[in-house]
Amino acid sequence: MPTTIFRFPAELLAQPMIESNPLVHKLALDFLERNFTHLDRTMTARVRLAVDRALVESSADIGTVARMLTVGERSLQRALAAEGTTFTAILDTARRDIAYRLLCETDISVGRITTLVGLREQSALTRVVRRWYGATPQQIRTEARRRLSDRAGTESPWPLSNSSADARSG
Repeated sequence: MPTTIFRFPAELLAQPMIESNPLVHKLALDFLERNFTHLDRTMTARVRLAVDRALVESSADIGTVARMLTVGERSLQRALAAEGTTFTAILDTARRDIAYRLLCETDISVGRITTLVGLREQSALTRVVRRWYGATPQQIRTEARRRLSDRAGTESPWPLSNSSADARSG
């Protein structure tokens, strides 16, 4: 069934709970907030949010994301198929968006970006960036800096690396 409903008599909700556990209450609220904040949100949108979080916290594989959403892997795959997508497509899009943002908006090394988007080797990042944008990561970064410089009209609009900032402040 696409919907689960619990029905309680209204008077039951008004009664005080004997021996209530605040920790269990917090865990239940956290679970509901994480999984049912927007009931109208598509599974695709929920998976994308979970993938973004998983890329930051651990690895963004289907097992991890299914556990985050408290659904089985196969159920997750069926729900995504019903929406016309796959887990792999969502993961690819998430990696593409994060990589582009990191290349264009930060001074993080390409090697570190590779790790942050969940790829094992820098060459893998280079291949997927070429597939996504038809350019290398360095070309994407250089073009973004050029555009930013043209808009800002300044000599060096890019954030200083930590070592440069330390050298200037010390």
